[in-house]
Parts: sequence; C-alpha cells; structure tokens
Amino acid sequence: MALQSAVPPTNRLDVPPKSKVEYLGVHYKLYRYEVVEPLRKAISSIRQANYMMESGNVFIYTNVRVKGYMLSKEGACCRIDFSTTRSQKPVDWRDSDRLTPGTLVALSLRSDCFGQRCIVATVASRSFNGKASPDVKSGYNPKMPPQIELFWADPGDALINPMGEYIMLEAKSGYFENARYTMQGLQHAALYQGRLISTKLDKYVLGCPSSVGLASHLLEAPEGAVVVPEAASRFDVSQMEAFNSMTSREFSVVQGPPGTGKTFTSIVAIQSIIQTLNKCQRSRPAPIIIAAQTNHALDQLLKLCLDNNVGKIVRLGGQSRCSVVIQHSLFNLRSKTKYRKGDVEGQTLWKRVRAMVADFLEVFSGDEIRAELFRDLDCITHEQYQSLVDGYESRKGEADAAPGGVHSLIRSWLDFGPQTKTMPVNPMLPADRRGGPAAERYDDTPETDAEEEDGRPRGGQAPEDARFRLRGLFVPISRANAPEFGYRGSQRTESCLSASIKMLEDCPNLYDIDKSDRQKLYDDLRFMVRSVAGIVVGELLQEYKDACETLKINRWVNDLQIMHREGIQIIGCTTTGLAKYRGLLAAMMPRVMLIEEAAETREASVAAAMFPSLNQLILVGDHQQLTPHVDIPYFGAGPYNLHVSMFERLVKLGLPYKTLQVQRRMIPQLRSVVQTFYPMLKDHPTVMDPRNRPAVPGMGGTNLWWFQHQWPESRSPTFSYSNMREAQMVARLVRHLVLNGLEPSQITVLTYYNAQVDVITDLLRKNRLFPASKQGWSVRTVDGYQGEENDVVILSLVRSPNLSFGHSAAGFVEDENRAVVAISRARRGLYVFGNICNILQSGYRSRETWGKVFIAFGTQTGNYLPVTCSAHGEINVIRTVEEWSSISMGGCRQTCNGTCPNGHVCLDQCHAEDQDHLHRCRQACRKLLTCGHGCVMPCREECCCDYGCAANRRMEIAIRPPRPDAQRETRAWVDPPSERPRPRHRRRGRASAKAPWLHRPQLAPAEYPHPQRVEGRAGAARLDGPANTANQAANDGNGQGQWTRLTSEEMMQLGYYNSINRERARQP
Repeated sequence: MALQSAVPPTNRLDVPPKSKVEYLGVHYKLYRYEVVEPLRKAISSIRQANYMMESGNVFIYTNVRVKGYMLSKEGACCRIDFSTTRSQKPVDWRDSDRLTPGTLVALSLRSDCFGQRCIVATVASRSFNGKASPDVKSGYNPKMPPQIELFWADPGDALINPMGEYIMLEAKSGYFENARYTMQGLQHAALYQGRLISTKLDKYVLGCPSSVGLASHLLEAPEGAVVVPEAASRFDVSQMEAFNSMTSREFSVVQGPPGTGKTFTSIVAIQSIIQTLNKCQRSRPAPIIIAAQTNHALDQLLKLCLDNNVGKIVRLGGQSRCSVVIQHSLFNLRSKTKYRKGDVEGQTLWKRVRAMVADFLEVFSGDEIRAELFRDLDCITHEQYQSLVDGYESRKGEADAAPGGVHSLIRSWLDFGPQTKTMPVNPMLPADRRGGPAAERYDDTPETDAEEEDGRPRGGQAPEDARFRLRGLFVPISRANAPEFGYRGSQRTESCLSASIKMLEDCPNLYDIDKSDRQKLYDDLRFMVRSVAGIVVGELLQEYKDACETLKINRWVNDLQIMHREGIQIIGCTTTGLAKYRGLLAAMMPRVMLIEEAAETREASVAAAMFPSLNQLILVGDHQQLTPHVDIPYFGAGPYNLHVSMFERLVKLGLPYKTLQVQRRMIPQLRSVVQTFYPMLKDHPTVMDPRNRPAVPGMGGTNLWWFQHQWPESRSPTFSYSNMREAQMVARLVRHLVLNGLEPSQITVLTYYNAQVDVITDLLRKNRLFPASKQGWSVRTVDGYQGEENDVVILSLVRSPNLSFGHSAAGFVEDENRAVVAISRARRGLYVFGNICNILQSGYRSRETWGKVFIAFGTQTGNYLPVTCSAHGEINVIRTVEEWSSISMGGCRQTCNGTCPNGHVCLDQCHAEDQDHLHRCRQACRKLLTCGHGCVMPCREECCCDYGCAANRRMEIAIRPPRPDAQRETRAWVDPPSERPRPRHRRRGRASAKAPWLHRPQLAPAEYPHPQRVEGRAGAARLDGPANTANQAANDGNGQGQWTRLTSEEMMQLGYYNSINRERARQP
C-alpha cells in the first residue's frame, strides 16, 4: 500500500464513456480508492503521533503477536493475539462491529510504526469460543478480545516470528469484502486471457442509443411471440407496457414508484421469459439470473417465484432468512442430488500442499523438528537419515521400556533422558502423538466440503456462528525458544554453524557423533531449517492459496453439472454475489439477467456482471428512492458521482424506460403527499375502499399529521443523533394506537439515525403494555426500510437545535431520495414528528425537499397532536409528553359510564381498551353457580365458589328426606361472617366475608323440597327444584332475590344427617 494516495479519476455523467477499458478502469480505481483511502489516512495519522489514542476514524490494536496458522479450505490465515489498550474505553464486543470478517487492516512492527514497512491483511474470522458473539450466559467476558484470524494480501508478507510485536490499524469506514469481489469482477469483465471482452449489451451501457432492439432469443421463438401468462390479465396499462419491454427488449429499464407493484410485474415477466425460452427452437438450456441489492429483496422475489411455481430455483449464498428459500439453497441442492461427484484430484493436490505448508510451519511450533524435514531440506543426507532410522530400531525396545518412552528418531538419537538437555516439546500433545506429521497432529476437523467447513449448515445454510469462524488444520507457533528463530538479528555466527556443518560432513552415521555434541548440532540444524523455512513459507502459502482456488473452481464445476442435471431455471443471488460467484455464473452461460433494486446498486456491481453470454438485461428500480451507498461521502457527489447508479445514469442520458403509474398501497390522502415527487401517480380502486383501508383507530379520522416542536437534539458518542423528547412522544403515540386496537405489528417507527432507533426501542421495551411476547412493533432506519410497508408509519426526524445555537444542519434528513422512502411506506396513517422550521432553514436542499412535502400536509399540522376518543368522540389535544398521562388509558378525560355484560356501570376514566368491559369490571359478580352458591369473585374474573365445590367433576347426587326420628339441627348464618362456623371441607377462592350477599337464612332439612336428579353439562351436576325457574327469574340483578333452589351447603348438611342415620342403623 502506497502511503501517498493517487488522484482519483472523475466519473462524468453527461456524456457516455469513450471506451470500455476507460469505463471499467474508472470504476475500478474509484472503488479501490474508496476502500483503501480511510486506512491510508489512519496510517498517516499514526505516523505523525506514534502513541496516539483511538480517534474518530481509526481503531488501534497493540501487542499484536502471531499465535499460529489455520489452514482451511478458504486459505491459510494467521491467528493473532492483540490488545485494545488504546481505546478510549473498554470495548464491549457484544455491540461492536470491530474486526468484522472482510475488514481491511494494516500491520507494522511496533518499533517501525509504519515508517518503512506496511503489511496489509483482511480479517478472515472473528469468533468467541466458536460463536459469533460473546456468550455471557456461559461465563464469557464480553470485554475479552475475540479470536481473530487474518488473510495476508500478499502471502510473501506472512508474519511468522512470534516474538515480533506489531501494531494494527483498522479504519472505521470502507468495508473491503464486497469491494474486493467487485474489483475482481471488473478485471475479468475487461480482459480474459489477455484480450478485451465485448458483449451484446455494451452498446447500451457505453453509447446509450435512443432505441432498443429485440431480445435475440425471440428470433428462435415460434412466430417470434412472447408467451403471456394468465397473471398478466391483472395488469394495469402501465404494468402491461413495462411487461412488454421486459420480455421483448434487449435492454429494459423499469421505474417502479412506491406501491405500484413492480415486484409482481417482475415475477410475471420472469415466468413469461422462462416459458418463451422453453419454446425456443435450438435454444441451449440457460437459467435466468435474478439479483437484488439486499438479501431481503432477493428472498422476497424468490419466494414469490416458488409460490407461483415459476420455475426451478437455486439460491447462492448463505444469508437467507426465509425458511422456504433456504430449502432451495445451493448447499441443499448439492446434498440432495444423486449426481454429486467428489473432486478427488483437487482434494489430493490441496492435501499435499497443506501437508507441505504444515511441515514448514511446524519448525516454528516450539516442538521438535522431525528428521524427515531435515532430510527433505538437504540438511542431512539420506545416509545420515537412515542411520537415525537404524539407531531408532535398535533401541526401540529399550526406549519403550523407559519411563515415558521414546517415539521419534531425533529423541532417540539425542538419547533423551535425565542427563540430556531438555529439547522443546509441545506439552499439550499426548506422548504418543508427539513428533508425528503436522497434518495428523493438529487437524481437529474432518474432511468436509468447503461450504460445510465454516460450520456444518443446518437446514441448507451455515448457522450464524459459522460465518464468523474458520475451521481446519491449526499449526501453533510457540514463543518458546524464540531467540533461536532464524531471523535477522540472530546471535548465531557463521563460525558456529561451520563447525556443525563440518561435523555432519565427517559423520555419515549420526550415531558416531559424541552424545555431548548432539544437542548443539540439533540446535544448529533447527536454526538452519528455520532460516530456510522463513524464506520458503511465503512461497508455499502462495501455492496453498492457488490450491484452494483450484479446489473452489473444481467445486464450481461440480455445482455446474448438478444444476444442469437438475434443470435449474432461476439462479438467485445478491448483487455482491454476482461478482463473488462470477466464475460459476459465467460458466452457466446465462442469457437473461434481472436486477431488482437496480437504482440502489452501484454501477460497478452491474458492470462486473456483464457476462459475455448475456443477450438481455432488465433493470427494475426507482432512481427517486435510495441511491447506492458510498463509504466516503464526498465521493457520492460530483465529479465522482458514485451515488448515481447505472439505472439513473442511463435514464438521464435518454435511454427509453417505462414507469409504473398506479399505486395499490396508500390511501388517497397519503398519496397526495407522495405525489409531490410523482405527479403521474394514480390510485387503484382498492385503496379508496374504507373496508380495505380503514381509518386509524384512536385518531378520529386524522390519518395524516405533522407534529411540530422545538425540542433540542443531542449527539451520541458514536456521532449519531437522537432527540429524547421527540422519542418519548413517538413512544406514547405507539402506546395510544395499540390501546385503541392496532396490533403492534401494524406500526413501524422510522428515523434517520441509529441513536434514535436505540432510544425509541428502549422506551417501548420498558412499557408494560408490550410484554416480551407481544413486541411486534418495529423501529427501523429509513435506509433499511426501502421495499417494505406497514399500516401506520411514524417518522421521527430528530434534527432540532438548541435555541441558543441557532439552526441545526439537517444532515441525512435533507436528502430527497430518503425523504421519498420515508413518506411512502404507510398504508393507512402517516405521522411525522420534527422541527419544520429548522429543516426549512438548514439549507437549500432541505428546503427544496421538505418544503413541498410540508405544503402537501396542508392543515394537517400543528404544535399538538389531535387524538380522539372513540367512545365519546372527544378530541384530546396533546402538546407535551406529560399530557399523555391525562388519557393514559387511550380514551379521554371523561368517566367511562359503560356497562359490562352483567349490567355494572364502569366508573373508571374513559379507556380505549376492553370497551365491552369483559376484563375490566371490578364489581361483585353475584351470579348463581350451578352448585347453588353465589360467585364470590369480581365480575372480570372467572366465577368461583367460596366452598370449593367440585364444579369440574361430574356428579350425580340423589337427596333423600331424613327419617322422621332423626334429630334435626337448624344452622343459621351469623353476622359478621368471620364468626361463622368453618365448613368441614377446604375452601377455594375468597373468604365468605367478601360475599355478604350469600348471608341468607338456611332451611332446616325437613323444609327441603324433594328435588329431581338432573344431569347437567359434563363436569357439573345440576339439581333443579320445582320452583327453580321462577326463582331464577325473580333475581333482581343484585343478588338479593329469594332463592329456594338447593345450595351445596344445604345438600352437604342433608347428606351429613343421612350419613349419621345410616351409621346408627348399622349399630346393634
């Protein structure tokens, strides 16, 4: 990496590129500059202040040391130790995105501090005991650094010396992983085997003609006609025009404003193209590529293809979150097919090179160096090696009988024992494995396919943890005996080595060397081997990298055969995957490619995917919504223009395109706001029907509102913005809407800043109305919500200055594309919270963007929020957070006066929830239960008998009148009830003191009417007396009617007397 940055080229939009080489070169250089420049600036900063602490643009890691190498099928990576002592505060790795796999880092010796040498690497893996994040429940300290492994950009720069102390830098911006694949794709798109590559579509990308030709595959179709699926009958006029362009033109650009059904149009077009290709004469089988900028959009497209049986699908990449799509991943296809063929040749080559690399790395492990390696490096002759073998064989029995045994040629030759100088041995290895081949000693994983090696996938894709770690053959490098390493500065002199070399020349049989000289000779041999290995390892690592690449290519060949034999018709991947899997996709020779979210995709990503076999490209998106992301903000504007996609550039240059015009998402009132950006936008009849889009409950028909305020913003340590008062108002509105009947999942809160997302999320989580099981609401950033929608959207703009500091910059809020996304996500209600005065005064762009939006709100704005009580029709004006407490139940300030099913009048403050009073009434129930007792519970709770009658058990009770001579006993209720005799059975429910309506005179047994035995419903028994119906009708609703129906207490007493009489009858 050069310390002086080159001047980046300009990217003109007003004229087409002069040539394809210039066009691809400009995008390659801009991409490279964007990802490298932040790290270059970080290096420049630390060169000027070697002991600087971490600042706003760089992470600094000290005490970086080599621990060993992991030899995986992805490549050879170096495992390191490091410290974060230069951080301003301890790093909590649970919430940190430091050292994410794919991040670019730079290393230098601490003593040099990037003065003479800079080593560039990328993070290969980051794991915490094998997991993606610290498992605190298992006792892992979240502030303990993770296990980090690095891929060297140049294998010749590989670090091996474990005593070297390095410093490592990571820029806080500029993610390298995605850029690396795209830059490689641009190189392949420009040249193949030294010659320039041209495609049929270059004339549109480079020249932008005013007309577009027919897709070539239509020439092979019967009568040159496009197959029109039945689903196309539901198209409106604009959709049909877009469909015709997508299915018949070489280069089709379709703009889909919010809610106009561009995804549905794309699915029908894909179905048509597949059916048309199937009917083409002499047409080679070739799948369609579907790509999208985000995994969410890709999964949505592929799921719709599956739901509508469009064609056979395979999904590349392991980031899918859709269970249906996961079943169609490449891994699942590979594991299920019977055509799978092992790559024997590639595996053999890879294993051989891996063993060689492991052998050379082994000399730095701190363990003994095997005699075979001395022989292979010509440090000893074959005859001398054979003398070691013969000596070992002759002493094998003696060695085995000795304590600990001897299991290597070198240890036997050194006569390892109490009198011998102890040689370094890895104490972590069992005695029976010391001295074996490295590939057998350290390999902790079985041979697996490369995709499985990152953690065996579950259900068709790798688990989350697997994406943050690598598995394979780990060769440790020990710090023991580090001064013996063959590096510059070693104290060994040439004269010392010459004595050992002469000793080797004079002794063909190494056992002829005196025992007292053998240890010194071994140490010198080890020094020579390490000197050679330090030079050779870099070359071997490059050879290992090539072997891994060969392994990947052979795996792709196998995948290619599988997809052909399985008849795959659709291949889905992200726009990053287009470059990452470019070799595999190019080998499939696709003829058609459709890119969803094309206006949000970098032009370089599309240019890198212009495969020579393509004869039709379809770009679907909306250049008035989100633009491509750029890490360096000033690169987004002119003269570099990286915010401009190929989609937008070609539209502005005059390439013909189609626009969808009928929206099916939002009610007309909301559409009128969005129409400020899309004058041609029209409503579909479905959105004008109140049955499809009912008014937002609790808002009295106010489905659109802008709440104005002047509450000041604050800035977080991560340089993001939040506004606490605004967040509190938003959270209370969410609560009000849920109380009035909206499900939490029907509400989305959008904001421009991550800090505000955290504040609002925290407020909602602390609200008791939203238990963990019912937290269906979502709080999202505007950038992360494109392509999604919800019934109600609450937009928090955040930016508002402290009045003593004048106006505040609008920041992200001023961007028109983001504003379009923010105001177009709602179906039924849109509520904006923000300081409109500040936004209109912060700058020209902000005023142009939000001025027309605010005008479209008309009278639907104010420094208050009007909420309406659905029961009384009263409009409540809320100006501050504190005023929400006056209608904390979601209604109004009046008394409810509603009635429950039992006729009790509600005297609570008006409440929106449970207006039928099925669960709120606290008055006494007073219902007569089937057991004959009155209910002792409040009205809102389940009825319960004070005496614990077996109401849930089937009973058949026959009551007989007592014998005439039986002693009668009359029990009367006493007042207060606490003085009443306790029943003989255990009570359930509340004490009878809380049920005064049960205190009524008790009938003597002789006065009981003779009941009939009647079986009630299952689980209960019912005893109906002759006057039961009349008495039940006589109840006045307050539990004071005169009941003559038998109660369980009376039945119990009668049963008691009968049992006494039966007992007396048994007596002699």
